Amino acid sequence: MAWEYTKQIFGREFRAGRNNNALRVYQCLSDADIEDLSEVLANPALPVRGEVYDTDSAGAILIVVDREVVEVERELRLYEVNIYYATPRDWDNDSEYPWDRDWEIDWDKTTVRRVLEKSLVDTTDVEPTRGTEADTPVRNSAQDVYDPSVMHNLIVPVVTLTKSYQSLAGVGGIDTLLDAIDTCNDADDTEVAGKTGEKWQWLIQDCKVTRSTFGDNQYYTVTWVLAFNELYWYASVLDAGYNRLVLGESSGEDTERDKIRVHGVEVSSPFPLDGAGQPLDLGSDPIYTVYGDRELTDFSVFGFPTDF
Repeated sequence: MAWEYTKQIFGREFRAGRNNNALRVYQCLSDADIEDLSEVLANPALPVRGEVYDTDSAGAILIVVDREVVEVERELRLYEVNIYYATPRDWDNDSEYPWDRDWEIDWDKTTVRRVLEKSLVDTTDVEPTRGTEADTPVRNSAQDVYDPSVMHNLIVPVVTLTKSYQSLAGVGGIDTLLDAIDTCNDADDTEVAGKTGEKWQWLIQDCKVTRSTFGDNQYYTVTWVLAFNELYWYASVLDAGYNRLVLGESSGEDTERDKIRVHGVEVSSPFPLDGAGQPLDLGSDPIYTVYGDRELTDFSVFGFPTDF
């Protein structure tokens, strides 16, 4: 089946400040008999639900909210279609299309497990336990580091960002969205609660894509879950081991290793090192090596807001 012609034969125009609606009537001539009138609405030349009709002087939009087939002459294969328009707020209490809406922002928090390298506060007045001053390295009374390391819960803010799009091409496509999960990037210029971070990084903990329809239009809603950290996302590991570096006789460089011994006996557990491959002196601050445990990616394609 094909359509011989489709033309508008009537239009009640939108009047700003008077009527928030409009009507267009189309006449369609088919080259074949139609049993089901719903087939008329499949005519590709007809406006579809959600399609923009016009704007008024204030910028309000009109969209197709309903379509009605009126049979004129079945024998002549002639049909009329009423296309009804209204402003979105009159239709479904939304002031705009889903893909034109601003970011939805919801705050929460999450807990991250980290190695406690130094005391975070002054606890010298804590009784009956012996306390420490702030920034005191975490060691036992014999000045040994704890094995395993002492962990603590770091509470970081989490923001859920939601935005709708007519096409995922604007955010790099579905592969880019999914590949960004569990990656991080700098957020130094991001303002959170009136404060701009100096070393902030955000981590995409999750990303969900939902496909929906608005009228006859398909669109996608993307939800990101971002965790902010005022420090970088990293794994902190105590510099310790069973061996120390020694000067190689042939090369003159630290290319050989020897067992660490205490009073002539090889250590039976990892011994703290000084960051240069040598046993840590008694009383010296333990050394932690920091490893980035999240891949850095470019988030600019997502267009995240920078002011929360």
